Amino acid sequence: MLKSVFLFGRWNIALQCALLCALALMEFYGHFIEKGLGNYLKWQNFRKPQLGRIWDKDRLSVIAQAKIQSIRSSRVSEQETLDSFKSFRQLLVELEPGYSRILRKDKFLQLYYNFPGNWPENIISPYELLDIEARGNWERTILKRNGFWITISFIDGENIPVREIFISLDQLDLPLAARVQKRERLEEAGFKKERIFSNVDFIKLLKNMDPETRDQISPPSRWFFDNRYRVIRVGITDASPAKAVGASHLLGVEYASDYFIETLLIPVSLETANNLLSQFEPSGQNEGGDGLAETPTLFGTTS
Repeated sequence: MLKSVFLFGRWNIALQCALLCALALMEFYGHFIEKGLGNYLKWQNFRKPQLGRIWDKDRLSVIAQAKIQSIRSSRVSEQETLDSFKSFRQLLVELEPGYSRILRKDKFLQLYYNFPGNWPENIISPYELLDIEARGNWERTILKRNGFWITISFIDGENIPVREIFISLDQLDLPLAARVQKRERLEEAGFKKERIFSNVDFIKLLKNMDPETRDQISPPSRWFFDNRYRVIRVGITDASPAKAVGASHLLGVEYASDYFIETLLIPVSLETANNLLSQFEPSGQNEGGDGLAETPTLFGTTS
């Protein structure tokens, strides 16, 4: 009986030693205990000082993932903002001092050529863009505002400027630059019925104008065709356009797109507005039609 108890005690000690050796090997090769302690600290004591290598690695990993996610979210948000711009002028006007924007080449060209007029050509000639493109290394465009100046840098794949131009904020207030598209009809934009005219008179007038004068009151015909716009009516109002130097009135061109009716507001001078009124026949209806007996001017009507 004593012998069996003695043997059982020896086997018990041997089993304990084997378990200790197994635990030691698991800790040595797999850091079993350290991982368990690290997980405990991670999930149970995350507000306490971080202890253990595993917890520190996990903490750094979480921080790195959060930074990556923040960068991705920032880039997605920035790209959505850039995609929301519909006007070349809007892109420049809403550029905050000290900040910069990076555009893909195709986005820059889209805004450049989709402006309702030739004003972007005063910023940089299309032939200069053609020269930059011919070098084969223009990939992106950086816009940065410093004080009253905006720098436009055309950069290659290594972020080296191929060409840089500088424009003053004063150029954004020129009448040719201050054209605005609004999703509303002429009446909703403040145009009076007696100063709304048919598209036939407007197009006929454009056909007989010299190119320089035509550019002052209308986008190129290609702008309408490229965007699938159809001119409906035009109107003139004495509502002062905001921040348009030398312009005191607005010419409104109402057109139909595939889904909406919109109005292009074009700042014009008093002289130009009176010249247009003297050549238009009043429509007298919302969609064109019989003319009125009087000929309107900015100061009243004449029989």
